[in-house]
Amino acid sequence: MCIAEHKQVKEGVVTALQEGFAKHNVETKVITANYVMKHQAYQTEFESVDAQGCNAVAFYVANWHWDLALYMSYANIWVKDVEQTNTIAQASYRAGAGLDKFIDAKEKIIELVDAMFIQVEEQKAVTDKTKTAI
Repeated sequence: MCIAEHKQVKEGVVTALQEGFAKHNVETKVITANYVMKHQAYQTEFESVDAQGCNAVAFYVANWHWDLALYMSYANIWVKDVEQTNTIAQASYRAGAGLDKFIDAKEKIIELVDAMFIQVEEQKAVTDKTKTAI
């Protein structure tokens, strides 16, 4: 799995993503990427040579805000095939307005990675069930 580095996001997010994927026995490689906001969505670019050996690419955005302390207010992670034609999984987090917004960002990123693996397993189960029914 390649992780497309988003240089405008805190460095710890990449480390948390690596740990989250490692938890599921997925090796990662960090590659340089360009994230550009167009039409209220990030368009991403990377050199295809950098993604050689990767089955998929993980992209991410995360925002921090200040309210008594710095906290992660938003995170979005999505995984696409290397050609960027199909989204394999996606998970998001948005902080609430109460004190519960002061979460451990690393733990939340790992939790989002876990949620994406659940999505993939559920999709696989549906596909397998459909194949069996045919």
